[in-house]
Amino acid sequence: AFEHLFHHHCLFPFQAQNVLSVISERKGNMVEAFPRGGRLKSEEKKRKSRDLEQQGAIGSDDNLFKAVVKKRKTPKKKKTEILTGLTSGKKRSRVEVERSSKKDDPVFKLRFKDLKKGHLVLGVVKQIGDFHGVISLASNLNGIVSIERVSDVKPAKKRMENYLRVGDYVRCLIHSVSRQDDGNPRIELSLKASEVNENLDIDDIKRGCFVFGNIRSREDHGYIVSLGIGNISGFLSFENISSSSESDSFKIGQPIHAKVLNNRSPFKLTMEKAQLDKPVSEGVKSAACLQPGVLVEVKVKKVLNNGLKVSCMDGFMGTVELAHLETIATPDWGSAYEGAESKTKKRLARIIYFDPDTKKVAFSLSPHIIYYQKMSSSFRKM
Repeated sequence: AFEHLFHHHCLFPFQAQNVLSVISERKGNMVEAFPRGGRLKSEEKKRKSRDLEQQGAIGSDDNLFKAVVKKRKTPKKKKTEILTGLTSGKKRSRVEVERSSKKDDPVFKLRFKDLKKGHLVLGVVKQIGDFHGVISLASNLNGIVSIERVSDVKPAKKRMENYLRVGDYVRCLIHSVSRQDDGNPRIELSLKASEVNENLDIDDIKRGCFVFGNIRSREDHGYIVSLGIGNISGFLSFENISSSSESDSFKIGQPIHAKVLNNRSPFKLTMEKAQLDKPVSEGVKSAACLQPGVLVEVKVKKVLNNGLKVSCMDGFMGTVELAHLETIATPDWGSAYEGAESKTKKRLARIIYFDPDTKKVAFSLSPHIIYYQKMSSSFRKM
């Protein structure tokens, strides 16, 4: 067949004889090196299997509990990047970038399968109906809060519009996670201060900290706010609210974020924008205070393959995924966070997730979350 092919179809006949001689010399080797149909591989596999049986590794009823011999895996070397000079060609600096595998990925990304009861997340009110509301969470997830779990304080008129406003940022507790009959995920949330703040005590509330509570009542000079920690409450003066129109719009039972102005109960609270835009600089005593919605200053510790590892205040560690960077991630996004100057720079970040059990913390550097900017008109009432 080879002779027929080369003598009748070869574009260069004068080369045919040389080619055929090479093929004839290596014909035996080709069959050994590239077996067709898997015949030799199958025989080799059977031979190895018989050898293992004789060693008692597999296939022997008398050696069921002996370990199977496995090949030793060579550990992968840590990848590095060398930054070279543009003109001199010499090394200017050496930056080691941690390349984590998908299995041991340290950058936390909010996923449905990872959510459990008791986790705390930051959300935005997306839609409201008469007796329930839809809360938009990170990673395109949505949660549902029923009117029974929206507040510890029950107003006279039990309608969701008396509690929530579309576009408001709220701290939520995961009440339950399940799959519906059609297979779609269902995340039920709670906005009750007594449940959201269940891991806090009075010693955790310090001047400069952010707190979450429900409006209990309206008084002559401000609002009484239930913090859900025993009988502890806060007072929000009309003078400490950004605008007079907003001070008149709070409803009984409505959940709010506020900043603490003193160190003892009753706690004085403020919702002035200038105060809310300032990060927590002191007073954070434990990880229980690292609640979603808290604004902090972070430093970049490591650049990872899909985000950042950062630290804040007293050494608390957390991560920032690519979707929550300051700007849209480009192919060379990591260069903006590398180098000694970048590692010492303080950046504003807001906590968007906290797991009280594992102490995992996820931050966002996105400006619209840091400054609580209102969402687009697609967020509407149902």
